[in-house]
Amino acid sequence: MTPPVTKVSASIIIFDPIDRILLAKRSYKKLEDPGLWETIGGTLEFGESPETCLRREVTEEIGCKIASLQLFNVYNYFDGKTHLISVVYLGVLFGRPQINKMEIEDIRWFTEFEIDSIEFSVNCKQRVLDYFLFKEIQKQNLN
Repeated sequence: MTPPVTKVSASIIIFDPIDRILLAKRSYKKLEDPGLWETIGGTLEFGESPETCLRREVTEEIGCKIASLQLFNVYNYFDGKTHLISVVYLGVLFGRPQINKMEIEDIRWFTEFEIDSIEFSVNCKQRVLDYFLFKEIQKQNLN
């Protein structure tokens, strides 16, 4: 019997001034969730901080830097064999994306109203929905 495993990942919800978010479509070459949409990020390497992991992953996957990095939430997911702790940030993209085709098939900006039509990688949809709920609460608090 294989013992349970704990993994830690970092991902980012990249947003623009008109409240769209940038999502990446996973490469069809990926073993897990090929062709599904997700926030950009990845698994921490040994000794790496979530922020360092995130900056590395954004550079590897889309060749950009990120600005205004802000902790958004921490999620826990269990599938019976794996416990995934996902540290999620908000941030702004700096630079023009250049897709790494080994990692990503496509990237695209999405509005809140397009989210239900997207097929997400495991557990990513909840992060995105939480982000749009957060933005709505912020708007209400300003009024």
